[in-house]
Amino acid sequence: MAFKHLTENERFLIDKLWKEGKNITEISKTISRAESTIFRELKRNSTKNGYGYFSALKMSQERKFVRAQLYKADYSEFEKLFFKLFERHYHGVRATIEVIKQKHPNVLVPHWRTVYYWINSGTWICISIIA
Repeated sequence: MAFKHLTENERFLIDKLWKEGKNITEISKTISRAESTIFRELKRNSTKNGYGYFSALKMSQERKFVRAQLYKADYSEFEKLFFKLFERHYHGVRATIEVIKQKHPNVLVPHWRTVYYWINSGTWICISIIA
């Protein structure tokens, strides 16, 4: 079974149904999600005032942002080396990654698909990549 994050719509429905007094089982059947998913959502994204759609969405987005920043920080040394060594017209992304692996064996290197994702998503902006 593929993992999917709760959508804004689903969070809105959880909020509405929970405030109507529905229990976790009823909510899970209504939105076709596992009871454990609803339980975790209520546990993770409730404040001292209870569960609310807007606060749940904000808390979820903040956690996602922090995780992304921590993940990217792990590869900061790789990022510096990549920008220094990458020359689009000379060799590609995979070749640059291999050079880094060979010349800097102690540097943590992400999978080449991750590097392509960073480039294509706009996470990385570099003159040699754009030019």
